[in-house]
Amino acid sequence: MAGRPKKSVIEVMRTKVWMVEMLRLTGLENENQLARLLVNVDSGKHMYEYRYGITAPGITKLKKIDEVIFASEKPISKSSVDGLEIFEKGPVCKNDAAICVPLWDALEGTMEQVWSVLVRYDPPIAFQRYMKDIPFKRRLAYVVSRCFRGNDPPSFWDGAKGSNIQENFVAAAYANGTLAVDLDLIAAAIAAWRLAHFVGDSVAMMDYILIGLLDRAIPENLQQYGIDQDMLNAIGDLDRQHLSELDAAFNDFIYDGPTYPITEIVDGEVVHKGYDQPDTHKFLHERIRKNSVSEYLKQRAKTQSQPLAQATPSA
Repeated sequence: MAGRPKKSVIEVMRTKVWMVEMLRLTGLENENQLARLLVNVDSGKHMYEYRYGITAPGITKLKKIDEVIFASEKPISKSSVDGLEIFEKGPVCKNDAAICVPLWDALEGTMEQVWSVLVRYDPPIAFQRYMKDIPFKRRLAYVVSRCFRGNDPPSFWDGAKGSNIQENFVAAAYANGTLAVDLDLIAAAIAAWRLAHFVGDSVAMMDYILIGLLDRAIPENLQQYGIDQDMLNAIGDLDRQHLSELDAAFNDFIYDGPTYPITEIVDGEVVHKGYDQPDTHKFLHERIRKNSVSEYLKQRAKTQSQPLAQATPSA
């Protein structure tokens, strides 16, 4: 008998978050208690599988579960956000229990959905999109201003000692308690990072910011749902796709780039030594890869998640 198709890392995260939120909204302690509540809808075995993302509930099953928990005359949960919405959008917002954090749109949505995530947190950019001469960085102001504590921060690599990620400003600010990070900022940062890569603007800045958040802020905020490592894997997959596209573009550029003959005078005669392609910009290609999110995650795995920045006592 063929095995079950492997769930994508994002499907696994959706399911784990949904289960944690269902337990929280019903006030139950574990999946066994939820299974007893839903005995006429689903099995305890499935609840266990949902808890660990082994399998995922279908849309029909989600609606039936919502009918038991949310749609009765005396709903067990008073939340205005139902389970289907949590599964499709993301965790319930801690500051507003009537909405969900659009984490899945930020992570796997279309570019229009990604843009909508940024508009949600910074509504004026919806109008600014149609204005000329507005810097792209302004579209990312919600993330930039929170991470750098200003809409017009100094160059993001200032104080970072070149490519030495041990001095990442964002990671250090979170470690020292001067940067507050919540699920809203995480969703917005992922959306801004993806949009920057899509349009090819402010990529290095958003890589730098996301690396700083991946140090501790993102894992610590997502640990409550059991998806901290899953998120690192999902972001790593996305960045490897970015780098694959970069490699393809670079190889096309090399293939089409002009080459020039190399010659040398030997014993009074011109000797052909081969060809040179002086303007390949290979150093830029290598710099992008070296400072990429993927490279950070690879080094992080090697050092067993050693933090970029250690907290120091406040003055």
